[in-house]
Formats: sequence, C-alpha cells, structure tokens
Amino acid sequence: MLSVLVSVALASVVPGCRAPARSPPPRAPVVQIVTVDPDAGAYVTSVVLATAPPVPVPEEPGRPPVVCPSRHLGTPSTHHLLTCPAPIVEAIRRWRPDVLVTLGGGILGPGVPGCSTVQRAYATHQIFEALGREPWLLLSGHGPVEPVRAVDPGERTCAGERFAQETAFRGLPRSLRKIIARDQATLAAQGTAELTEADYLCAAVLAWYDPALQPTVLARMIFEPRSMSTVQNASYATALIGQRGLRRAVIISTPVVHRRGGLDNHPERALEDFRADRARGAHAARLAAVGCPFDQGGPAWSAFEGAPTGGAPVGGAPAGR
Repeated sequence: MLSVLVSVALASVVPGCRAPARSPPPRAPVVQIVTVDPDAGAYVTSVVLATAPPVPVPEEPGRPPVVCPSRHLGTPSTHHLLTCPAPIVEAIRRWRPDVLVTLGGGILGPGVPGCSTVQRAYATHQIFEALGREPWLLLSGHGPVEPVRAVDPGERTCAGERFAQETAFRGLPRSLRKIIARDQATLAAQGTAELTEADYLCAAVLAWYDPALQPTVLARMIFEPRSMSTVQNASYATALIGQRGLRRAVIISTPVVHRRGGLDNHPERALEDFRADRARGAHAARLAAVGCPFDQGGPAWSAFEGAPTGGAPVGGAPAGR
C-alpha cells in the first residue's frame, strides 16, 4: 500500500542567467508529495511550477534555426523554440544529476526531425550548459524506419559514434553485429546511413556548439537507438543507467498536444515508466523529469524526487534500495 502526504511550500530559485535589471529572482511554488512504499523506500517528489515563463530562443548568426516543423493538431505548421523556464533550470542545477535522459520526439520525414525532438535537444543543450557540461547525455529513441540517405557532417559524426558504441557492447548478438558492421562500412565509404531519433538528437545538440567543442560534448553522449515507444525508452535507457551505476537521472521531454487538442503530459508519463523499471530492479537512481515546450506546445512541467531548491542537494538512491 502506498501512502501519500501532500504539502505546499514556497521556494526561492535563481534564474539560469543574470538579469540585466535589478529585478528580484522569480519565486516558484513547489508541491512536495511524500510517497512511502515498503518495497522502494521513501522519496519526495517536488513539482516546480515555473512562474517565470519560457521565452523564445534568440536567433544568432552561425547557430541552428530557432523554428521547427510540426504537424500541430494534424496540420503542418512551424513553431518557435523556447528556453526551458529559469526556475526549472535552476532546480535541475541544484538537484545535480549525473545523467540527462533525452527522449526522441518524432521524425516527420527523411532528414526532418519534429519540433518535439528539436525542442528536447535544445533543452538538453541549455541544461547541459547550466550544469557545466558535467552530466552524461543519454539519447533515447529509434523512431520510424527511415530510408538510407546521404547524411550531413553532423549526422555522420553522430551515426558513427552510435555505431562505435553499439559494436563495443559485449552482449550484442552476432547477427546484429554483422548488420551494424555493414552499416558502419557503408557510412565510411558512401556517407549514407539510416538515422534514428537518437542520431537526430545528437546532431541537434552538437549544432549549438562550435566545431572545436563538439568532440568534448560527443564524448559525454550515450546512445540508446532501439526504443520504439515511451515504455521502451524507459526499459532500454534504465538498463544503461543501471550498467553505468548512475544515481540521479533527469528525463527531458515536452508536453504533447494530440490531433484532437488533448494534452499528454509526456514527461510525467515517462517518469512513471522509469519508476516502474526501478521497481523491477533495473536501476536504483533517483529520478526527475522536465517538460520544456515549444510555443503552442503545452505548459512547462517538472518533478523531482527530493527537494530541488534547498541549499544542499539530496544525494543517493531512494531509501531501502
């Protein structure tokens, strides 16, 4: 049996960047849900309600486009990328994760990642910078099967790293190893590949960095290119989290607006899937999840196991694990 205690607190947070004026830092109400589970121990979930709204990502010369394609409510449209709200970014910084788990958000066609994928990649870059480029970046998702096509230099770099990580996995079946070796040789000889959501996430993150910094960022990336659903995102990503002994994972997603106008709070749903895998013993990490939307994409949302806005971070796995 689970027992839940709910309390509301008011916590001060500091924006991720210095404000030009002497305005006071935003204050975000935090709803703390204390869950007591005899099997998993006790942990606290703090939901940060961002009072500072997201703002459009500024256009910068030499940087990626700040608009992205979508099929919003079933109609082709273009949307503007938004920054993740400062209170949420500051809460993540105080929580101190050792891995950011970014979930693929769809591919509209060959060479065209959807707005959710592009927005999640930008949020990953923004949060990674706020954390001093220290955590691992676990990029998760296969997406729809794409045709083999010529890839640009960034995509080629990402696909090559993904192939290298896959072939280094000792438990890879021989038949799959042969397929990956064939694809790896094709990429090297012809510059063509079948890309996954994980590759698109990688390329979109790297595009925000100067070429000299890209190898450093790439070295922090872990690829999970097999999952075809949120449940599989959780299952395959948590296996990698457990193998590497990572202890504090932030899941990065966006809210999803369905064709009929209904809102799917995808980060919350993903968090529950990751918790289910923890209950089955796949990993022992504390979890957090954030939803950083593009414009017209739904409200920002976040939840943390352990209070994220205190002076000192809460460390370790949930009690009893």
